[in-house]
Amino acid sequence: MKKLAILFIAITIVLAGCSEKKNNGGTEAKINWMSYQEGMNESNSTGKPAILYFYSNLSDLKIFSDNDIAQKSKDFVMIRVETDNKNKSIAGVYNITKSPVIIFIKNGTEVMRVNSLDKTKIISEMDNITASQNNEIAWLGYSEGMEKANSTGKPILLYLCTPKNQICKYTDDTIFSNNEIIKKSKDFVMIKIDVNNKQNTNIIYKYRLQYIPYLPTIIFIYHGEILHRLIAYDVYNPNSAQQSIEDFKNNMDKALQGEIWGRDFSFITLDDGRTKHLHDYHSKVVLLDLMATWCQPCRMQMNQLESTLNHYGKNDGVAIISLDVEPKDDANKIKATFSSHINEWTFGMDKYGVAQKYLLQNSIPTLVIFDKHGRLSYLHAGLTSSQQLISIIDEIK
Repeated sequence: MKKLAILFIAITIVLAGCSEKKNNGGTEAKINWMSYQEGMNESNSTGKPAILYFYSNLSDLKIFSDNDIAQKSKDFVMIRVETDNKNKSIAGVYNITKSPVIIFIKNGTEVMRVNSLDKTKIISEMDNITASQNNEIAWLGYSEGMEKANSTGKPILLYLCTPKNQICKYTDDTIFSNNEIIKKSKDFVMIKIDVNNKQNTNIIYKYRLQYIPYLPTIIFIYHGEILHRLIAYDVYNPNSAQQSIEDFKNNMDKALQGEIWGRDFSFITLDDGRTKHLHDYHSKVVLLDLMATWCQPCRMQMNQLESTLNHYGKNDGVAIISLDVEPKDDANKIKATFSSHINEWTFGMDKYGVAQKYLLQNSIPTLVIFDKHGRLSYLHAGLTSSQQLISIIDEIK
């Protein structure tokens, strides 16, 4: 019995020792720290980026025991420098007056510093540098991206998508893997948002995103101003991958110039059969109503459009275009069906394929709102109340 007791105590001591060793050496085991000179030599000789960490006490090292950071640290030369008298000269070179400070170094040059132990910021910058090393897009989350855009003045490319969407997958695999687009992306703050993540609900609401049918959505933003919005096949058309890439590069070039650019389309007016264009209305907010004579909700939508028009008046910078998208509907049938509204705003027929750009859910009515520059500002499939339409128009007028 005494022997068993002694054996149990011995095993307990051994296990405790192992546990203590693991706890005491947990941080050291995960990060391969180097001294300043050793690390800089390693970074210069291998071309590997370095993380230079100035700290004042051992508790500051705890952030690097985080599994995500420790895993990503394998792509860096990890250098730590305690800010004591012994290392005063090194701290002076980097103007370190207070610690902790993390400095990211690439090709011997400082590219970024983080003055707080913010895990999100640290991981975001690690991802950026790794992506740059691997010739990939350096995607950021929304908060980090907006902060970076504010500090650098760069335009934003906001990419709203979801991995389950096939066009999003085509976009990732073809457009955002293209070397020329990767090169141009360095002049942007690249923000990627998964619309299926509930944490992004407020972002989706802010940018008035309609879900799956209109994915992917790309929004170019410069100094807080939305320059342009691309939806679905505007971004990537599977029928012509190469043309999609060329068009996307052109869009990026416009954004880099800070250019606001709108859309245009043609339709046939119902009253005189003339061809008109969206750009004929570019001084006004345009509410485009895609409909058909057989659609009962479309008839209900007319009353909402009338209320919207009455709210603003015919000369208050708002124009309504109701466009029949049914090829079998002729002018006489449209006039007979919507006779009570036909003289109140513009009615037309879709002879130029407008519907295929915006009727992505095959649902009518579909309402599309363009601002006075022709920029797409709102897109919604299904019956929409006048209150909702007025709210959106007031926001963009």
